[in-house]
Amino acid sequence: MDSHLIYHANQMAHGMGGYSLFQIIMLTAGMVIWAFLYIYLAVRGLKTKFIQMPLVLACGNLVWEFLWGFIFQSKYEFWVMFGVGSAFLTDLAIFYAIWRYGALHQKVPFYAKNLRILSIFGILVWLMIWVAFKMQGMDTDGGGTSGNILNAVIAVFWVNQLFHIKDLNLMSVRLGWFKLLADIPVALFMMNEFPDKPFAYIITWISVLFDIIYIWVYYRRKSGKLVLNYLNN
Repeated sequence: MDSHLIYHANQMAHGMGGYSLFQIIMLTAGMVIWAFLYIYLAVRGLKTKFIQMPLVLACGNLVWEFLWGFIFQSKYEFWVMFGVGSAFLTDLAIFYAIWRYGALHQKVPFYAKNLRILSIFGILVWLMIWVAFKMQGMDTDGGGTSGNILNAVIAVFWVNQLFHIKDLNLMSVRLGWFKLLADIPVALFMMNEFPDKPFAYIITWISVLFDIIYIWVYYRRKSGKLVLNYLNN
């Protein structure tokens, strides 16, 4: 490679929080695809009146995006934090969809009746969790560990949802593909950026694993090769 190109690449990396060109590409790819995922999730939820995000995880996601987009300091430069802050605005649309239509799919009457009160309670609880998580020094820079813990739980929940929901049309395999394509570059970034913190990147690969399981189970149900008889009860 031309020495001038190497020089400019290094200068670019230095101006982007000290990241290598590989890290910048991986992180940017993950962020862009996650942005499409959030937008698609919000638009689809408002259109179908079914939001593929449980209230408890939506609260955790909203708080995480707010804290790392606007409150917590990071070595991330403005371009990265702007992406997180923008995701928070999309999260607001997702949260609005849950407030408006979430009660329609709640099987427990108490939850359906008190959805908005429970969401406020959930936001306060997650606020305490994420602040304490950072104050104790358990998070990586930019909220990588906490964000990927939440991401892995979402992936597990989506798989669980496939085994419990009767109408498969309510679920979206496109969301699974978006998530998988976003999680892979993020996992590669985490391994490269935090090689001495295995939990931070292993939890991300666990999310990738459950993304693959979600897509596989979805297609198995769609093709009729996986029939869940108990759903007819």
